[in-house]
Amino acid sequence: MGTGKNDFSKKQGERQMIFLSVIIPIYNVEEYLVQCIDSILAQSSEDIEVILVDDGSTDKSGSICDEYAKNYKNITFVIRIVLYFSFLVFIYLFSYFLNT
Repeated sequence: MGTGKNDFSKKQGERQMIFLSVIIPIYNVEEYLVQCIDSILAQSSEDIEVILVDDGSTDKSGSICDEYAKNYKNITFVIRIVLYFSFLVFIYLFSYFLNT
């Protein structure tokens, strides 16, 4: 995990007002993820919100995001499973109609 240079972002007390949201789509990028998140946290502005959206990674990206979300109050980790669930429903319905 990163160095966490900005102490303002440590999880303590109430959330501050956010003026900038950075959304980072994630899919199997564990090699670059720490550098990416740390570069955003190193910014001089204290009012940045980081939203990490994992789109079904099969590497350690999800674990990395989880750790950052636990340690920084301005980081939110979202696991996107909507497309996968929709795909499963489609397969189920397709197989159902083939068998009727």
